[in-house]
Amino acid sequence: MTRSAILDAALLVFAEQGVHAARLEEVARRAGVTRGALYHHFDGKPPLLSCVLKERWSSTMAPVLEPLRAGGGEAAIRAFIERFMERADSDPMVRALLKLSLSGELAAVATDGLAEKAHAWEEWLRLLDANIAVTRGSRSVRALSEGVLHALVGYAVWTSLFGPTKTCSVHVRSAQILRGLAR
Repeated sequence: MTRSAILDAALLVFAEQGVHAARLEEVARRAGVTRGALYHHFDGKPPLLSCVLKERWSSTMAPVLEPLRAGGGEAAIRAFIERFMERADSDPMVRALLKLSLSGELAAVATDGLAEKAHAWEEWLRLLDANIAVTRGSRSVRALSEGVLHALVGYAVWTSLFGPTKTCSVHVRSAQILRGLAR
């Protein structure tokens, strides 16, 4: 429980203040633990950041990826897109994770978490490839998969900066992305 509270607090502090400006004392305070307890679990900021990226991406996005893992072509892609957008709209921890991941600061921080994130994106692409191939055959599958992820990254940037959009539902937005695949 302590470790999980530290990871959640670190995610919020890193997203709000930036990795370089974040202080471990603030992470400990928000987690409701002593600095000693924080250092019992993590040797410093780089290992903490690495765990935040690896474990929080995995735990927050597992439900989002379920439809792609189950397969089903267009229906799976639609469910994936909608789950991603719904989580970005409704879950402050997901928005913090997106903001941290998209901050640009991570490129300057040598961490295993960043390499792990790159590996995770490759898995997302492979899952999208398989589902797009069901509906479109092998024609331009990777380019279409990248297009879906680019649209979601754009949405993530928007929600991490401005919060959820209220202009249309996730169902309308997912339909727009899927129409783009059909062209």
